[in-house]
Amino acid sequence: MKKAVYFILLLLIILIFAYTIQPGIRYPAGTDTLESFGDGTYQLLSGETECLYNCKYGSTIIPQVEHFQITNGKLYVSGNSTQRYTYDGMANNNQLQTEHIQRLVRELFADRLRQEGFVSYKNQDIAWYRLVNQEVLQTIYFYTITSYIPVFMHIGVGCHPLYVEPKFTASVRYSSKDRDNEVRFREKIFVDFPLKSYSSDILVMCPADEQKRMDIFENILKELEPIHTAWDAYQAHKEIYGRRTFRSLSTDFINEMIYYKDVELCERCLPSMEISLQMCHQYSDMRSYAERGKILEIQIQAIRSGNYDEVLAMIQQKRERVVRALKRNFGIEV
Repeated sequence: MKKAVYFILLLLIILIFAYTIQPGIRYPAGTDTLESFGDGTYQLLSGETECLYNCKYGSTIIPQVEHFQITNGKLYVSGNSTQRYTYDGMANNNQLQTEHIQRLVRELFADRLRQEGFVSYKNQDIAWYRLVNQEVLQTIYFYTITSYIPVFMHIGVGCHPLYVEPKFTASVRYSSKDRDNEVRFREKIFVDFPLKSYSSDILVMCPADEQKRMDIFENILKELEPIHTAWDAYQAHKEIYGRRTFRSLSTDFINEMIYYKDVELCERCLPSMEISLQMCHQYSDMRSYAERGKILEIQIQAIRSGNYDEVLAMIQQKRERVVRALKRNFGIEV
């Protein structure tokens, strides 16, 4: 009899758990949750006042909610700061994100970037480029890796010798694969607690302190100051990759090692390159892996044999493509 009672109780607990945790819910409602939206990332919580809370970042977005409504699958919330936020967990918010990041960049950074000699790609003010000494291309690009509104924005910083092909894009949506394929110098998420949306019309999360916002950006510009030549860029990349285990090297960085005939570093990286090549063979039915595998084969053979002619020819072809792209997109002659 006792076993039957225990079994029934266990079954009831399982049923209650299955009923309360709905499919697609990433952040379940808590005891103080009044309303949960989308996958639970945004929740309306009770307390001294009703607040809109972001469960992913553990941050209060609107401390005192006055009104909310759901229209056409979108949530509209207004609070004591008169800021309004939109969250659509199902729709593609790429266009909205682009608009809000553009507004923030134009409000805070665009004039400063132009003063420093940067030019924006297609006048979108998302990705910015500056050619230094006719041999290194510096890049600053604003992007996000989430689909949320308000936007959690990142600032990416790159320094590319002209034989390292940057990704010319005006998209604000960058995947981890896109970022890994670039030889990056620095990357900074544009948040620092306490957070707030920049304004009611610019829904980008940023540090509440105005000076902190500008300090983040000015520090990025300072980090680019010492990089005047392709050799400077290589040293910056070498410093970054030197902190890693060399298991996931960019093929562009390997080209840099070969270009400067950094034999010691090439030999250190060779075992990791071979492991990476095996993975490329394993997933050779995928185009990106197949293409990376072909390049790795050429690079590994060059390092083993000491004959770099094929790699240097490949580097020269890349440089010519970058030079053409600079003239076509920016009117920059090299």
